[in-house]
Amino acid sequence: MDEVKIILLGDAGVGKTSLINCFIHEGDGLGSSGKRSGSGGGVRSSHYDPDVRVKEVKLSDSRSVKTYLHDSPRREHSFNSQSVAPNFYRNADVVILVYAVDENPTLEALQDCWVTEYASYQDVTSTSWIIVGNKNDLPLDIDQKNLDHLVQRLGGPSEVVTLFASAKTGKNVKEVFEIAAKKGHDRRKMKEGTLNLADRRAIKPKSGGAAAGGGSSRSGGGGCC
Repeated sequence: MDEVKIILLGDAGVGKTSLINCFIHEGDGLGSSGKRSGSGGGVRSSHYDPDVRVKEVKLSDSRSVKTYLHDSPRREHSFNSQSVAPNFYRNADVVILVYAVDENPTLEALQDCWVTEYASYQDVTSTSWIIVGNKNDLPLDIDQKNLDHLVQRLGGPSEVVTLFASAKTGKNVKEVFEIAAKKGHDRRKMKEGTLNLADRRAIKPKSGGAAAGGGSSRSGGGGCC
């Protein structure tokens, strides 16, 4: 079975761990108490790193991919140890950048801190990028220009997927990780030179009502562009 390394970056409190837990537990959401409401199944921590969650994802063509979900350290902006960061970033197939839709500073930090730190260890073109506005159940309070600038820095709307999601309600959480699994799988196959022609032609940017380059609408089904 093919494997995909997915890392999540973002400030403390934006809901990175909650998104992972919601996905692991089949999109049940965390509910008003902030606690998981489902039991989940077929999920385990990595044998090599207990902080890495592992889950199999079935792609649209019925192929299965084993995703390794790496949550960033539980502190803001950076790693405590310079020896940790290179290993954390190395060979990431997909980077999911997470901000809170009700806190614009967490969006600014993605570009000013997290992407800058990633770029100090890896080329930003070496991975696929997904930007997720979490806590979509709360009022929107972000500067669209900040999001647009971030998308452009990472390659533009044709290269970057943006979505709104809510780990509390479960909305779009499954979609985030399914898109990540597909993009990571395709990137690995392209690196190996084994992606077939049909798959290559199928890799196209999505269009819709997410924030990147398309205003601040959050009502679209899936909300990605």
